[in-house]
Amino acid sequence: MIVSAIVETVRRDLANKNMAVEMSALWLIPQYALLGLAEAFNAIGQMEFYYSELSKSMSSVAIAMFMVSMAISGLVGSLLINVVDSVTTKGGNISWLSSDINEGHVDYYYWCEIEEGYFFSV
Repeated sequence: MIVSAIVETVRRDLANKNMAVEMSALWLIPQYALLGLAEAFNAIGQMEFYYSELSKSMSSVAIAMFMVSMAISGLVGSLLINVVDSVTTKGGNISWLSSDINEGHVDYYYWCEIEEGYFFSV
């Protein structure tokens, strides 16, 4: 998320200076590669732990609970997007998640995600 926030901040600053934003879509590769690797290592590590340390019946239950938690996290993420959108549009303000990315503040949303991740990991 830090990489995403930095890239979006640079892109938005260039766009607001009325400069032609000559950023390639390749700028998205580092952030999505990091996110994909982190998710893969997390899932594989947890499944390996469950199968190696728990009994066969308990590992099946643990894997099922892990998959349910992944589904719930997707729903919570969707809820967070709706909450951020509704809170930031109050008072006639432009939403952080506006359909015009040059008017919105997706970078603020990324920084918010970093704080949320830190909060839930403590």
